Amino acid sequence: MSDKPKMTRQEAIDELRREAQELEDQPGSIKTFARNAYQAKIRRELADKFERELAEEKQNNT
Repeated sequence: MSDKPKMTRQEAIDELRREAQELEDQPGSIKTFARNAYQAKIRRELADKFERELAEEKQNNT
Protein backbone atom coordinates (compact mmCIF):
# COMPACT_ATOMS: atom_id res chain seq x y z
CA MET A 1 0.00 0.00 0.00
CA SER A 2 1.06 3.54 -0.61
CA ASP A 3 1.65 5.96 2.23
CA LYS A 4 0.61 8.92 0.09
CA PRO A 5 -2.20 10.91 1.67
CA LYS A 6 -5.54 10.73 -0.07
CA MET A 7 -6.31 13.58 -2.48
CA THR A 8 -9.09 15.96 -1.68
CA ARG A 9 -11.84 16.29 -4.24
CA GLN A 10 -10.58 19.74 -5.28
CA GLU A 11 -7.04 18.40 -5.74
CA ALA A 12 -8.41 15.61 -7.93
CA ILE A 13 -10.33 18.15 -10.03
CA ASP A 14 -7.21 20.27 -10.47
CA GLU A 15 -5.09 17.22 -11.37
CA LEU A 16 -7.61 16.01 -13.96
CA ARG A 17 -7.74 19.43 -15.61
CA ARG A 18 -3.93 19.67 -15.62
CA GLU A 19 -3.63 16.22 -17.22
CA ALA A 20 -6.22 17.13 -19.85
CA GLN A 21 -4.30 20.27 -20.78
CA GLU A 22 -1.02 18.34 -20.98
CA LEU A 23 -2.62 15.79 -23.30
CA GLU A 24 -3.90 18.48 -25.62
CA ASP A 25 -0.54 20.26 -25.67
CA GLN A 26 1.41 17.18 -26.78
CA PRO A 27 2.62 17.32 -30.38
CA GLY A 28 2.10 14.37 -32.66
CA SER A 29 0.26 12.91 -35.58
CA ILE A 30 -3.45 13.31 -36.25
CA LYS A 31 -4.04 9.88 -34.74
CA THR A 32 -2.18 10.84 -31.56
CA PHE A 33 -3.99 14.16 -31.41
CA ALA A 34 -7.37 12.46 -31.72
CA ARG A 35 -6.57 9.94 -29.00
CA ASN A 36 -5.26 12.66 -26.68
CA ALA A 37 -8.28 14.87 -27.34
CA TYR A 38 -10.60 12.00 -26.45
CA GLN A 39 -8.70 11.25 -23.25
CA ALA A 40 -8.67 14.95 -22.34
CA LYS A 41 -12.44 15.11 -22.88
CA ILE A 42 -12.97 12.18 -20.52
CA ARG A 43 -10.81 13.82 -17.85
CA ARG A 44 -12.66 17.13 -18.17
CA GLU A 45 -16.05 15.42 -17.94
CA LEU A 46 -14.94 13.63 -14.78
CA ALA A 47 -13.62 16.89 -13.32
CA ASP A 48 -16.96 18.56 -14.11
CA LYS A 49 -18.80 15.71 -12.38
CA PHE A 50 -16.59 16.06 -9.29
CA GLU A 51 -17.20 19.84 -9.26
CA ARG A 52 -20.97 19.33 -9.38
CA GLU A 53 -20.77 16.81 -6.54
CA LEU A 54 -18.57 19.15 -4.51
CA ALA A 55 -20.96 22.07 -5.04
CA GLU A 56 -23.92 19.88 -4.10
CA GLU A 57 -22.11 18.68 -0.99
CA LYS A 58 -21.33 22.27 0.07
CA GLN A 59 -24.94 23.31 -0.57
CA ASN A 60 -26.26 20.45 1.56
CA ASN A 61 -23.91 21.31 4.42
CA THR A 62 -25.10 24.91 4.67
